[in-house]
Amino acid sequence: YKPLSFSKMKGIPTRKTMKVAKISASIVLTKEHKNTFQVLLLQRKKSMSYGGAWVFPGGKVDKADSYTDWKENFPGTSQWRDYTDSHMEFTRRICAIRETYEETGIMLDKTLTSEKYSKIPQANRNTTPFVTICKDFNIQPDVDAMPNFFNVITPEHMPARFNTGFYHYDITKLMEEQGQSVTIDHESDSYSWFEPRVALEKFAKREIFLEPPQIMILFMFMNCTSAQQMQDIVNNRDLMPQHTFIPFFFKTKTKTPSGEEQECVRGVLNGDSEYPYENNLYRPSNSLNRMNIFSTGMQVQVTKDVRTLPNIVNGKRRDMDLFLPFMAKSKL
Repeated sequence: YKPLSFSKMKGIPTRKTMKVAKISASIVLTKEHKNTFQVLLLQRKKSMSYGGAWVFPGGKVDKADSYTDWKENFPGTSQWRDYTDSHMEFTRRICAIRETYEETGIMLDKTLTSEKYSKIPQANRNTTPFVTICKDFNIQPDVDAMPNFFNVITPEHMPARFNTGFYHYDITKLMEEQGQSVTIDHESDSYSWFEPRVALEKFAKREIFLEPPQIMILFMFMNCTSAQQMQDIVNNRDLMPQHTFIPFFFKTKTKTPSGEEQECVRGVLNGDSEYPYENNLYRPSNSLNRMNIFSTGMQVQVTKDVRTLPNIVNGKRRDMDLFLPFMAKSKL
């Protein structure tokens, strides 16, 4: 027996160099539009992390988001769902609501009136503690009305890592009845409302840049015909069980939908037969939950036996195999 020597442990990070995935939260805001719905995307300033990318509102958890602070300042939290056994989930939801307010000016509180909303500070929104604003204006963050439908941890090879919970909130009534509107802050260059399919088409044309989590979420809901249908799916735990995804990326060769073999970067998620972090003994060898990124386009494949993503159309699971061809011209 030879003990493991330090010479074989080269490359193992120290506590200081280890990349910790920071807890964060993001909200997919939707609004009704004609006979369908749109999602809000913000374009990050190019000088910031993920600069130029179009993302959902969100950010890192702050100490002021903690469950204890909110419980002490808002005795009425006992009326909300009991998060005493999951303080981080409560904290993450507060974080998502705070970041949404700071980045867009939207306050997720159904009890607001248009008069009260008009008095809430819109300039320098991130200079006053969010809990103070809520206390001063008697705001009750609507933590119960935002289902958590997707959780992802940034892969280890990325320079910055996050453990992000994604939530959904439809703001159609807030905009119509309370007069709320989007006003971006210093972290964004612009914003736009997109139908999921349109956002993906613009990405394929290289008119906008999307990170993998945004791509996957837009793919999830591109077949939904209304915000209510999207809400029904994310609320249905039989269709949408809660999972935390840690994508695994590697280079490989595979055939494009046209039959041509090309090199690609493949990202596999929980449930895929090639996913390395799970026991695949009892999983069919053809189970797919992946994204293939070619030089000519991007392919998303999810087989109906995989229950980690809502590959659902009209309430039923089906195999999903979608390809977005990239256009040659780039505007980025």
